[in-house]
Amino acid sequence: QFLICELVSGGNLRKPGGLFGNSSSGIPVEDLKQLETFFYKLSFFLHILDFTATIGTLTDLGFLWFREFYLESSRVIQFPIECSLPWMLVDHVIESQDAGLLESILIPLDLYNDSAQHALTYLKQRFLYDEIEAE
Repeated sequence: QFLICELVSGGNLRKPGGLFGNSSSGIPVEDLKQLETFFYKLSFFLHILDFTATIGTLTDLGFLWFREFYLESSRVIQFPIECSLPWMLVDHVIESQDAGLLESILIPLDLYNDSAQHALTYLKQRFLYDEIEAE
C-alpha cells in the first residue's frame, strides 16, 4: 500500500500538487476518488489477513483489570464498585431475571482470563498472575 501511494502521489495525496490535491493532474476526478477509496480500503487488508489476531486484540479485556490494579497500588481515590460497568451489567442481569441474559453474566468476568493471559504471555510477570488468580 505504501509503495503504491508513493508511486502515484509522491507520498502525500492531499498536498498541493499531489495526486488528489491537484485538479490539473490529468487524471479524471472520478478516478481520483476511486483511487482514494481504494487506498482507504487497502489500509484494512493486513488486519483481515491475520483475522484471528485482530479478533483476539479487539476482544481482550485484560487492560481493565490492570487499570484497577494500578489505581489500587497507587492509592488513588477510586470510584465505588457499584459505578463500574461490569458491576452494573451483572447487577442488571440478576435484577431483570431474564433467563436469556444469564449466559452473558460470565462475560464481564472474562476480563480475569484476559488479564491473566496478558500478565503471563506479554508482560511475563508471575506476581501479577498470582494477584489475578487470588482475586
